[in-house]
Amino acid sequence: MAESSYLDCQIEQLKKCEIIKDAEVKVQGAQVNLCAKASEILIEESKIQRVDSSVTVCGNIHGQFYDSKELFKVGGDVLEIYLFMEDSVVQGFYSIKTYLLLLALKTLKYRNNMTNMAEGYVAWDLMVLEERVRQVGRRIERRVLRDAQNPFELPYIEFLSYYRVNKELIMDIVNVLRPYLQPQRINGLSPEIQVLTTIGFFAHGSYQRPSGNQCELVISQPSASRCIRNVTKLMNAHLLRQWIRFPMTPLDRAATRNKFARTFPGAIGAIDCTYINIIAPRIHEEAYVNHHGNHSLNVQAIVDPDLKILNINARYPGARNDAFIWNSSPIKHVMEHFYNHGERRTYLIGDAGYPLEPWLMTPLPYYPQRSRQYHYNEKLCKARCIVERFFGVLKGTWRCLSYQRVLMYAPDIAGQIVNACAILHNMRLYYRLPLDMEENVFLDNAPADHIHVEEEEEVEIRRGPRAVAQRIQKQLMQEWFPNYVCAWDNE
Repeated sequence: MAESSYLDCQIEQLKKCEIIKDAEVKVQGAQVNLCAKASEILIEESKIQRVDSSVTVCGNIHGQFYDSKELFKVGGDVLEIYLFMEDSVVQGFYSIKTYLLLLALKTLKYRNNMTNMAEGYVAWDLMVLEERVRQVGRRIERRVLRDAQNPFELPYIEFLSYYRVNKELIMDIVNVLRPYLQPQRINGLSPEIQVLTTIGFFAHGSYQRPSGNQCELVISQPSASRCIRNVTKLMNAHLLRQWIRFPMTPLDRAATRNKFARTFPGAIGAIDCTYINIIAPRIHEEAYVNHHGNHSLNVQAIVDPDLKILNINARYPGARNDAFIWNSSPIKHVMEHFYNHGERRTYLIGDAGYPLEPWLMTPLPYYPQRSRQYHYNEKLCKARCIVERFFGVLKGTWRCLSYQRVLMYAPDIAGQIVNACAILHNMRLYYRLPLDMEENVFLDNAPADHIHVEEEEEVEIRRGPRAVAQRIQKQLMQEWFPNYVCAWDNE
């Protein structure tokens, strides 16, 4: 095909508001290279152009395709001389098609009949055009590559090591959230890709761009950000109450007490707090600075001996201590309700950062080794260490919560991420997935602030729930360690 006839075909196609292919704009074998030809002509032309009368002076088209067609219809055929005062394309839905049409008319067909007063803008527009064409091409390549990949075809071990969960667990989450993750566009991301992107981010704790730019996912950073926020929010709304439940019925509490029967009879959970580092918030920034000097959330968790999460609270800033969070927690009122309705041997176990209450057993001050108090502390600490191990497993599995990481989110979103990781932790236990991944699981290296109770305070405060709790402690020590002396008898 001759060059002129080929150009006529391109011009007619552009006049119909049909985009020409990327290959036709750049290189098409022996055909015309539109960008190269345009660049050659624009470089040769001077920035100051001589224009003879008569001439049609035009303003800025702003990428409006149908306005440009109407302009040529009113002003006459392009054989007439047109003078454009500014750049031809800056914005507009049809900006690429408009610019390609004017570029083809000026540089390849009617070179001497079209003049632009802003040739610098024309050259810049040409560069912008090439970049936009490359971006569209890259987007199409990414979409084609994503459609060709199937992460569920990965081997079991590789899939588990990357996402920390198996394929059945992923599909269970997808089936629950599918009605809320349907794409709004034909080329939108599938619910499976959105869930995999979010869980991959939780597992590795990296930034959004590398989380989405995996060879199996191939999505952009903005898409990864939307996936993480949407899926995290939906998991909190539709999965949190299903997978994290405190034992509210007598049957559930009896089953939980049986798990503690060998370590600390009567307990139904171990409670503690840990820090999750976050970026400094814009509002009340000082409230999130913990005693390590880092901005964080102070997350309270209650677990059983199987490391199953019974309750998690990720709403409080790092400057709040354990006792403050416990006093504001609904679980305290629930445990008090159980106690007032006859369950006098049902309690949680915590460290010295919590107040001693009839439904919350805490360690005693230091006593001689052969005393009942010493063995009581030893028994309580052995039973309570499960919550420390839990924090190590949680942060070792979901690396976005690790002490070496910082969640680059506002406190409310960071709290939702913590809840989502807690949901996945309980789901992994349900599916009996291994706790120890290929990475070593460390115990929590960032414990929350602990308030040590002085021995004098232990003797001085004898009123209210604390006095009742001390009597319960004394009864437990008499039952468990009858052959040892009581250090309180010498006080």
